[in-house]
Amino acid sequence: SWLRRKAFYVTLGSEAPNGHALFCDRRVNGPYAQALIKELIPALEAKYPDPPLYPIDAEERVRAIELEDWFDENLGPHARLLPFYELTQEPALFAEVAAASVPGPLGKAKPVVGAYARLYTRLRWNADSDEDAQRAREGIAAAFDKLEAELGKGNGEFLVGESLSVADVTAASLFYPVVVP
Repeated sequence: SWLRRKAFYVTLGSEAPNGHALFCDRRVNGPYAQALIKELIPALEAKYPDPPLYPIDAEERVRAIELEDWFDENLGPHARLLPFYELTQEPALFAEVAAASVPGPLGKAKPVVGAYARLYTRLRWNADSDEDAQRAREGIAAAFDKLEAELGKGNGEFLVGESLSVADVTAASLFYPVVVP
């Protein structure tokens, strides 16, 4: 597929407020997330103009941006909180995941890395709150309903128009941590 052939990775430097792995939602990360929308995607469009991520049709372009915003604001926070909440419920598994995510020798200190990861996610996303986890489940279910409704308005394959758009990329990237086994 186009996305598989044109895949890329973005690594942010230490000047980013959350280090090298920054989640890009505007509500939490402000201008760093705006850079994704205002700079990165237009730069990608300039380098890989076909297919365009922003629809050419003016109405479809507005709708794609509206849906991108909706998924970013209404799904994003929930799609980040819930997987971390679930991992905090299984400390050994969280330690494995965290240890695999850190560089070199740090990965050998699974208990320490796991404890740090649990503490960080609890402080950063309140990932140990049963109530917040339940709200996240409800928010994710609402986002699935929104996705289904929006797909039903078109051909069932894309959120806006007849090709991949910024709305599809945003929804797919935010649903990913929820649906990946």
